Order: sequence, then structure tokens, then C-alpha cells
Amino acid sequence: MKNLFFGKTLMFLMTILIFGCGNTTMYDVFKNENIPLELNGKIIDIDHYKGRNTILTVRNNTGKNSGAFDKRFYELVRLWDSLKKKPYSNKCLIIRNDSVFFLDCYVFEGILKDSFPNLSKWDEKIKGKWISKNNAEIKKLIE
Repeated sequence: MKNLFFGKTLMFLMTILIFGCGNTTMYDVFKNENIPLELNGKIIDIDHYKGRNTILTVRNNTGKNSGAFDKRFYELVRLWDSLKKKPYSNKCLIIRNDSVFFLDCYVFEGILKDSFPNLSKWDEKIKGKWISKNNAEIKKLIE
């Protein structure tokens, strides 16, 4: 009787290990979750994790949504900043008062570096610095 219970328990655990552990890669996560994500709203929550990830939750007229970003965002954003992430692109922007900060949403390193060659990014001239959003050219980029 004891061996039967042990055998069934072992089979159950093996089934969970075999079928329960997906083979999801970082490429799959970026391709299926992060890159298609569209975010547009006020930042209402900032969570920082040991793995250097930052989860930002935004709220707009349609509700709340969250997205995962890297450590740069944790160091840059504040509660109530506006965050826009364009879907199927690597374009993010942060709006604070009368300024806007353009940055790539994700920095791909290692084996992911060349995985998304056609992903749109911001022009290097405007990326990585605060710029007045009152500039006519900048207003077009924000919309």
C-alpha cells in the first residue's frame, strides 16, 4: 500500500515537471509580451526587483496596465509622470511637466542583441535627454 502511494505521488510529480515547465525563453517573452505592449498613462506604481527589473503600472481613462522594464526606468521615473510605450516598437517616452525624455524601452544584450533588427527606435539626436515638449517637432513625436 505504501509503495502504491509512493508510486502515484512520484508519477504525479514527474507529470508536473514534464508538462508544467514551459520552455519559454527571453526571446519569447520579448516577442510575445513586451514588444506588442502598448502603455499610455500616468504612472501610479513603481516596483523594483532584485533582478534589476522594474514593473511600471499606468492608469488612463480605460483602466490600469503594467509593463516590465529595466533598471534605467526605476532610476528615471517618478510617480505621476506620464509614460508612453508605442506597440511593436522599442520607443518609450516619459513626460514630466513641460519636458519629455525619449528612450529605448529595452536594451538588448548578449544573444538578444541582434534578435529584433527591424524594431523601431528613437533617433540618437533626441534619445537620452530631457527636451522641452513645446518644440513643434517634439510635439509631433509625442502624439
